[in-house]
Amino acid sequence: MFRKCLDQLDAYKAGKPISVLKKELGLNQVYKLNANENPNGPSKEAMRSVSEILEQISTYPDAGSERIRQSLSGVLGVKPSQIMIGNGGDEILRLLTEILIDPGDEAIAIVPYFSLYKNNVQLMNGILKEVKCETFEFEPKTILSAITSKTRLIFLTSPNNPTGTIIRREQLIEVLNQVPKDIVILLDEAYYDYAAECMDYPDGVAYLKSHENLIILRTFSKSFGLAGLRVGYAVSSEKIIEALLKIKLVFNVNLLAQAAALAALQDPRHVQKSIEQNKKSLMRLYDYFNSRKIEYIHSHANFVFVNFNRPISEVTQHLSKDGIFITPGTVWGYDTWGRISTGTDEAMTAFIDSMDSLINNS
Repeated sequence: MFRKCLDQLDAYKAGKPISVLKKELGLNQVYKLNANENPNGPSKEAMRSVSEILEQISTYPDAGSERIRQSLSGVLGVKPSQIMIGNGGDEILRLLTEILIDPGDEAIAIVPYFSLYKNNVQLMNGILKEVKCETFEFEPKTILSAITSKTRLIFLTSPNNPTGTIIRREQLIEVLNQVPKDIVILLDEAYYDYAAECMDYPDGVAYLKSHENLIILRTFSKSFGLAGLRVGYAVSSEKIIEALLKIKLVFNVNLLAQAAALAALQDPRHVQKSIEQNKKSLMRLYDYFNSRKIEYIHSHANFVFVNFNRPISEVTQHLSKDGIFITPGTVWGYDTWGRISTGTDEAMTAFIDSMDSLINNS
């Protein structure tokens, strides 16, 4: 009945909403540190904009999200025709594989990576070639040596999820200059705002003029706090954007999402507040892990990848009893590692207290 490629696909396992977790586990308080959401929530301007447009939900939204494209054009310094707005970054990832991958074609991704890369490639009967660096730090040679005549797409993630490491400027330039021009390079910058202050972190958009095979993926889900409305965007050459627009769903971004995203772009103070809260939470986690001699990867995102040196199931089971949920590293094949999203001061205190309880009673 179904396409054969579905046999090899694993459904994406998203974390459950807080309301569901409370009901299922009988908990009064839940700290959801497994989805990299913004603990500050959305901008007040975004919420106000949504409330003001509610009476219009009987009408169809702008099919092209043109006002957002125009606004982003001014922010990014590119033409509106170089931007596509999607129903989250998920939609853009799906569309990109649909326009690039024929059966038997290859894409390349460095382990660990976002699982939807593989799902989308396999859905098109393509092959995702997984390559691994010697450490969690990016190595250009690892990607470059994996390219074959069948390569159509390369996934780069900076900051990486789940490690939080970045591709540094000279590393990105090396890859861009050596990858053949007929291979598309996706640079996934979902966590861009958290890393932007790093002096060695390159803004991918700056390389679009000289590399028409580059596409940048960003989102409103993280620093903007609009994960529940699903808005992401791609920035690339007009040629690639035109191809994506040909096959997207007609009304892919709903009316409320468009209103919120447009308003969020006019409130940079909220983004900066979110970045500052993230820095504060990261430092608390670093200080704690250092005091406990727990290994972790320095992060440029809103999460930390941690080696607990014990089965991660033991850690997650203990934390969940205290209403704290993190992402087990087994998702990426790491049995003693876990990814902890940053959160409010209260959430960070709850996590640290629960970890102390686990360690002190071991």
